[in-house]
Amino acid sequence: MRRYGPAGIAFGSSLGATLNVVLHLRDLDRRIGAILSPAEWRAAAVSGGSAAVAAAAGVAATHFTTGAGPIPLALVALGIFAVTYLALGLALKHPDAARLWKLVS
Repeated sequence: MRRYGPAGIAFGSSLGATLNVVLHLRDLDRRIGAILSPAEWRAAAVSGGSAAVAAAAGVAATHFTTGAGPIPLALVALGIFAVTYLALGLALKHPDAARLWKLVS
């Protein structure tokens, strides 16, 4: 907890829970048949990968924003995250990103 603090505990917990769900779904697929279709697995992978890349971009943006207070820093990180996540979702053809884009535009 010294290095990453409460955020590290939250991240580790959410990562473990996600892995647990994926492993249980794969086991159920083998036992009783398809729970999620390949398209749904792909959408989940696109969401997870896009979130990881967008989070890295948000963290990188905060390192270049020096001297700003916590609120402007959070707004910069959130804006970079949102733009990156939406752009990746649209580029990788996630169905929810496409629906959101049609709704906004």
